Amino acid sequence: MFVLIPLLPGFEGDVTDSATLKLILKYTYKTISRNRGFSLIEKLYQLMQDKYEDYIQFFSLRTHTLIQDVPMTELIYIHSKTMVVDDEVAMIGSANINDRSMLGNRDTEIAVIIKELNDENKKISMMDGKRYLACEFVHSLRIRLFREYLGISTKEYETNHGIKNLLNDPLSDKLFKFMKEIARSNTMYYREIFNTYPDDNFLSYSDILWAKEINNWESNENTLMKYQKNKNKIVGFIVEFPLNFLREENLKISYFCKEILVPIKNFL
Repeated sequence: MFVLIPLLPGFEGDVTDSATLKLILKYTYKTISRNRGFSLIEKLYQLMQDKYEDYIQFFSLRTHTLIQDVPMTELIYIHSKTMVVDDEVAMIGSANINDRSMLGNRDTEIAVIIKELNDENKKISMMDGKRYLACEFVHSLRIRLFREYLGISTKEYETNHGIKNLLNDPLSDKLFKFMKEIARSNTMYYREIFNTYPDDNFLSYSDILWAKEINNWESNENTLMKYQKNKNKIVGFIVEFPLNFLREENLKISYFCKEILVPIKNFL
């Protein structure tokens, strides 16, 4: 399973002082990885230890550019609610995976399910190394998304049979490894060039404040030199989702924040 979510929730402010950001991050991590044994990853770890990483990975998207000789980076906010299952079914809609969308009595949501009912119209593809009949639209949607994440051009995909075969089978261990390696490499280069968060290097608010100080001390020339040296090594947009970001903080908010008056269910 490949899960792509934003690096940070889409609210203004700095995570060190924004109550809304803290609360949403708190419940995001409680769901994914940090909830006293009840999160998704913690439950999987109890069953199979580190081997869970062979079955599910969390990714995000980031980009970079040069503006007036100043290197810049920013997260790509993933707002689409899309699921692709086995190159056979796609769901594209408005619902987030949270109580507001899923309980059925709060936000109003809509979704489109796309599948091919007639096997004669399906595309011959591969699944787990075996011949497989896939819905042509759903298969092509996944391929386009993967190519964008991994920086693979149309020409490269169409002429490089190795790349084409790699992307065509979503259950291939080689594809899973390929995506993890690119995400890891990109994450390390962004860390080297920009020293920015969210990142697994930032376990506490003090880490963020210290990094800001370092970034203020560093000259634009030095940052530009690192950028020119490494920018072509960043491939596509995919990066690791930082599962350890602010692990040492409990992300609580002050009793003097207005958000403390809002029922917790509004953040779930």
